[in-house]
Amino acid sequence: MKDYAPDTIPRCNEAESTWSAFLLGQQPNPGPFQQHLLPLNEIAEISGQPDNLSSYINRYFMRTIDMDLCHGRNTNYVYSKLGRFVILGFVREDRPNHWKGTKVHVRKGRIEPRTYSVPSGLFGYMNTRARSVAEGHSGISPRQAAKIDQSFRENRDNYIDSDHFIALQNDVRMFGNSAFTRKGSSEVDGGEESNKSS
Repeated sequence: MKDYAPDTIPRCNEAESTWSAFLLGQQPNPGPFQQHLLPLNEIAEISGQPDNLSSYINRYFMRTIDMDLCHGRNTNYVYSKLGRFVILGFVREDRPNHWKGTKVHVRKGRIEPRTYSVPSGLFGYMNTRARSVAEGHSGISPRQAAKIDQSFRENRDNYIDSDHFIALQNDVRMFGNSAFTRKGSSEVDGGEESNKSS
């Protein structure tokens, strides 16, 4: 955290204490340390698709578990990616009006379809994380790859209609063969389950 603003560590400690007290029922809400939730799905289409868009983006959106402590010029937040959801715990956010439809309201306690608006930098960040995950999967050892291939063959009937299969289909639709992270592989689960090309 050496690149963070000097007041970041005390604020992180305060946010952690506040969230803990809230979860333990010791205070009614998280106060200034808001929680935001963003549901994700496969990408149906994207206008002006950038050249650096990760060919793993749909699998990242729908399947990946990821955590980070993020910071920018005007914001610090805890980033938790759990399957189809991103949960953001704001430690500092100087422009909360840039986040629309994502704030978790403690008393309502329900998630329903709505329109979401978030800063464009979040998509760029998630795209970078997707590329990093794909790079990690591409470097698995041949021995691990063989185990993954065997596991897929033994469970392929259960794979059809799974979230991962839908995500992979969308990555292939958008990126063709570059959606596969291992050479000579028609990868199924980004390094977790895959099937060799025939």
